[in-house]
Amino acid sequence: MKRTGKYTDARVESILNLLKKGVTAKGAAMASGISEKTFYLWKRDQPTFAAAVEQAIGESEANLVQIALEGTRRNPQLAIQLLERRFREWARHSSQEARVTGEIRTTVAPELVAALQSMPETVGGRGVDLLVN
Repeated sequence: MKRTGKYTDARVESILNLLKKGVTAKGAAMASGISEKTFYLWKRDQPTFAAAVEQAIGESEANLVQIALEGTRRNPQLAIQLLERRFREWARHSSQEARVTGEIRTTVAPELVAALQSMPETVGGRGVDLLVN
């Protein structure tokens, strides 16, 4: 594909830096002055751009996972929510079900339960209760 006036090294670097920070593709494109459609056209037509985008998104996920792991010491639920909202594949690890009775059931994948059970019993001097059926 012929480079258009909008496809510049500076714009590509801006997009990649935003993606590394966890900004969505749409947000990174808009903040860099292009449409979401243009972003995906570049990704389709520019193999090096596509590879750099995938790497930037991977780095973002790795950074967010590290933040989530550090956050589990303070608030395990918040850390899990961060991962579920940013990366769809994490959402399958847990689900919640509310009934008319007001009862709330939460189902958590066994690997997540194992990870939570390996945490210390106290966080910031407060006890942490983990009920497992």
